[in-house]
Amino acid sequence: MVLRRNRRSCRKPADLEEVRLPVLRPIVLVILALLAVFTGCIVWLQERRIDDHVRDRIGRVKALFRECLLEDSRLLRGLADSLRRDGELQRRWRSGDRDALQKYAQPLFEELHSRCQITHLYFHRTDRTCFLRVHDPQHQDDRMDRAMLERAEWGEGSSWGLELGPGGVFAVHLVQPWRIDGELAGYLELGEEIDHILARLKHVLDVELVVAVDKPFLDRPAWEQGMKRLGRGADWDLLPHVAVSAHTFGPAVSRPITCPTVSQLGAKVLFDEMIDGRRFRGGSIVLSDAADRPVGRIVVLCDIGAEKASMRQLLIMLLDLSAVVALAMIVLFGRFVRDIERRLTALYTDLRTQIEKRKSVEEELRQHRDNLEDLVCQRTLELETTNRHLSKEITDRLAAERSLHDLNEELRRTVGRLDAANNDLKGFLRVAAHDLKAPIRAVGTLVDWIRDDCQDRISASSQTNLDLLGNRAARLSRHMDRILEYADIAADNSRARPVDLHGLVHEIIAEIDPPPGIDMVVEDELPVVLADRTRMTQVFENLLRNAVRYMGKPTGSVRVGCVREDDLWRFHVSDTGPGIEERFFSKIFAMFQTLSPRDEVEATGMGLTIVKRIVELYGGVISVQSVVGQGTTFTFTLRVPAAEAPVVPELVSAS
Repeated sequence: MVLRRNRRSCRKPADLEEVRLPVLRPIVLVILALLAVFTGCIVWLQERRIDDHVRDRIGRVKALFRECLLEDSRLLRGLADSLRRDGELQRRWRSGDRDALQKYAQPLFEELHSRCQITHLYFHRTDRTCFLRVHDPQHQDDRMDRAMLERAEWGEGSSWGLELGPGGVFAVHLVQPWRIDGELAGYLELGEEIDHILARLKHVLDVELVVAVDKPFLDRPAWEQGMKRLGRGADWDLLPHVAVSAHTFGPAVSRPITCPTVSQLGAKVLFDEMIDGRRFRGGSIVLSDAADRPVGRIVVLCDIGAEKASMRQLLIMLLDLSAVVALAMIVLFGRFVRDIERRLTALYTDLRTQIEKRKSVEEELRQHRDNLEDLVCQRTLELETTNRHLSKEITDRLAAERSLHDLNEELRRTVGRLDAANNDLKGFLRVAAHDLKAPIRAVGTLVDWIRDDCQDRISASSQTNLDLLGNRAARLSRHMDRILEYADIAADNSRARPVDLHGLVHEIIAEIDPPPGIDMVVEDELPVVLADRTRMTQVFENLLRNAVRYMGKPTGSVRVGCVREDDLWRFHVSDTGPGIEERFFSKIFAMFQTLSPRDEVEATGMGLTIVKRIVELYGGVISVQSVVGQGTTFTFTLRVPAAEAPVVPELVSAS
């Protein structure tokens, strides 16, 4: 029963789509594509291996061909040296008898031809005309404008190179200057055709060689006659741009090459040929004559039949292996997909069951939704009530903001009136001070006159009263100056310049000129600040003069220092005077306040008030610490500028 139930549960429903084939199709295509790519890569690698092998053979042919040419040139040089030292040959050359020279040289040439494959022997006059061709006596007295003769003439030594004959045959030629009794008598020229070199290259490197000559360097009748003389096929129209003058295939092959563009292919370009049922792959080597003109090329053909056969066998093996692998993978994937299909069928059944359950849940949710809508309606009514209250509150706040705005406007107007009143007060203060200073100066002047005119006629008490009156007038004048100075502190703050406080303090100390027993010391290197120089002078001058004025003893010291604290400079001015009681700390910064009787100490009581006003104007604070009997320290701060890029202090004149 359990087995039947499992089978029914795993049975595919009628509406479940077949999934095996749609999954297997792309898998099979991918496997086939991978196998095709793999096979293509193998073929490409094999072709590259064959190309590398062919290029290696071509390179070796080129190197060995050059070595053979050098070897032949050395042989020709040795033979030429032997001929030019032959005494009989020299005698007959000097006699100018062409027949006698031909009769003596012909056996020598035949021996050289049989033993050393020498095919050309020339005797040239010094004017580069040919006196005798031993290998072709019928042609003589023609001018030989060859590069080798020119090099031999100018270089005074032997010259060799590859020459293309009128019959289309390449030969190695060597020209040797012929000197008899130290004088240039003519030139000897020996030549050797390269057929034996081609045979050697074929034997050593197992390649087939074809010598092709560019047609612009050939005369067709002369070439056909030369090929006929050598017993070779002469098909001028075999190729469009070159003529085949020699090859190593043998007489049975009449078409050693069929590639029509062989003369246009580069040195590294390969091509395939099918010759006499054999497959070849080859390339070409450019042949240049003694004048460095590219007149032809050697086509190197390598038999690749064995490599192609092994490649076909490898491909067949790969295809068989690929078919087996593909079939095995298809079977494995088929089973894997079938298992997945069974799982999907069971999952589909479970989903159907869950869908039925969810339908019942949806019905319950619908009922809950209706209940929720009722709750939402109720909540909406509550929110509307709350919104009405909020709207009223917003209206009240807007009214309050408007009232606040009106108050701010009224405050601005009040501040403006206060500023105007303050300015009027300052103006009045200046006018009043100016008007008061004139009578005060007049009183002082009058006192001086009375003292000068009546000095001998007034009593000592009257003299004392006059002195007291003069001092009071001078003190009142100083008070007026300090009041004006205090009023002008905040009048203009736009004169901020870099001020070197270190130099400024030293100038103030020199100006104060303290008594001999009082030392004034600057402990630290004071900074350069951005401020008004006059105000900084007022700050330090008032503090330093107070320290000297209230020292109260003949000896003592005053010290000035500064430290950096984050974005503040903290300055201190310390003295060793009598000190200040703590109950007077707040009094000393008030206007017209002094701790000593005004008749004992000459002071206005405005100095520290001005200092405090200037420090606060620059955003700092000032404080005092003192111990009675030990001394007093005034400390104040100034803010460091936001960008402390190098500040250039203002120049101070020597005056």
